Amino acid sequence: MSPSGARLLDDGWVWHPVGVPKVIDVHAWLRGDTFAAEHGDDLTYRDYAWDQPVAWLDERTVAIQRIGFDDEAMIDGVQIFVVVASKRIGMFAGPAGPMWAHDNRLYVNNSAGLEIWDPIQGARTGFLEGFRPTAQDPATGTLAEIASGTLRTWRPAPTRPSDRPDDAPVPGRSFDC
Repeated sequence: MSPSGARLLDDGWVWHPVGVPKVIDVHAWLRGDTFAAEHGDDLTYRDYAWDQPVAWLDERTVAIQRIGFDDEAMIDGVQIFVVVASKRIGMFAGPAGPMWAHDNRLYVNNSAGLEIWDPIQGARTGFLEGFRPTAQDPATGTLAEIASGTLRTWRPAPTRPSDRPDDAPVPGRSFDC
């Protein structure tokens, strides 16, 4: 679900089988357009690959894991799409695992801990060894895990404006396309 709740990304499949990440207009659906899902915007097609980790970077921009067009030839990484234009605007190798976004950063749970990624630069900028969250508070970015019967949380520090290039997205501003 997009941050405002206006759009839903369905990473399902169609016959062949082909994975088709599709953006659905939730408001149209709730107003009675029972076919809103059928005429939503397709972002890409991927043979035998669906139900991949996704994270909304902002209201118009989504990150979808795995790069390529065929499940057997895909590599670990992220593709970045502007959903209002159904246009891929970037990709980078690396991330693999459950994923969340907050304040223009991607947070990926892998087997060793939590990776922090800058989706603009396509670079891993941090790592929290042993912390493997399973949930996020989208309002604060706080990530949580239950380990050995104990709830552990971690809240990322806000991204400083000086950390971003002038044309990079900032909280509340979308990628330009």
